[in-house]
Amino acid sequence: MKQTGKSFGIACLFLILSAQPGCFSQRCRLDKSSLPPLLGFRLGMSREELKQRFRGLDVKDAPYVELFLSGSAILPKDQDVSPVDPIGHVAVNTSHFPEFAEITTLELKLDDGRVSLIELTYPDTSRWKSQDDFLTSVAQTLNLPDRRYWKSEEQTQAAAKGASVTCNGLCVHAGYRLIIGSEASGAAALAFPFVIVADDSAQRKRTR
Repeated sequence: MKQTGKSFGIACLFLILSAQPGCFSQRCRLDKSSLPPLLGFRLGMSREELKQRFRGLDVKDAPYVELFLSGSAILPKDQDVSPVDPIGHVAVNTSHFPEFAEITTLELKLDDGRVSLIELTYPDTSRWKSQDDFLTSVAQTLNLPDRRYWKSEEQTQAAAKGASVTCNGLCVHAGYRLIIGSEASGAAALAFPFVIVADDSAQRKRTR
């Protein structure tokens, strides 16, 4: 038995050194308990924890909830957030939470009262030089495996361009969301960096 285990370990080491993903399943680092938070939010965070972070936040007690948070510099000084509108939009006071001034939107999905998806979108004027630079930053921030284990994805009408890594029922998807804008000289592509961290198992359970 010891010899078999030793042989498997050597085989895995060989595959890793030769840039093959065959042993990736043995070293997956996607885990809710150890995945670093994004902007202070983490998978599995409860409805009550969200209310504790933002005074006055009214999160519906429903099996499925979507929230879209964005920074605002015009809310009263004594107010953390605006009332949640009918489709889940809420403004966050950037004088209380300056980190929200650095993003465009934060989307949260809650299944059975717990966060199952976190999506951050940054402005097109963000600090990263390229999509590859952004993906490397995401991998480092979330302590994810080497970028060579990520699956590249091209933009289609239904999905954004980027790359993803999936295991243990969790998925991280990041990249640039390209939108055609307009300038005086004609059409121009705007690139909005985004990162999504999702508990696929919780979402599959909801859609059954």
